[in-house]
Amino acid sequence: MNLENNLFYYATGELSQDAFLCWLLSHSIKGLKKDNNIRDYTIDFLKAFIPALAKEDCIYLSYAPEKQVNKVDV
Repeated sequence: MNLENNLFYYATGELSQDAFLCWLLSHSIKGLKKDNNIRDYTIDFLKAFIPALAKEDCIYLSYAPEKQVNKVDV
């Protein structure tokens, strides 16, 4: 699977909200090229939804976000 943090990689037919969230979260995948400004926003976004991450300095996703799993959207 070729991963890119490009909005159009995720926005191929899925709702734009799901595509945006996947694109945003893709900036926290370890090892991918990132825009540091977007990555900072992504980390703030994750910390807002997962309070346990609030004290973490270094946050990375271990795998790519998926648009839909078992018929459940992002």
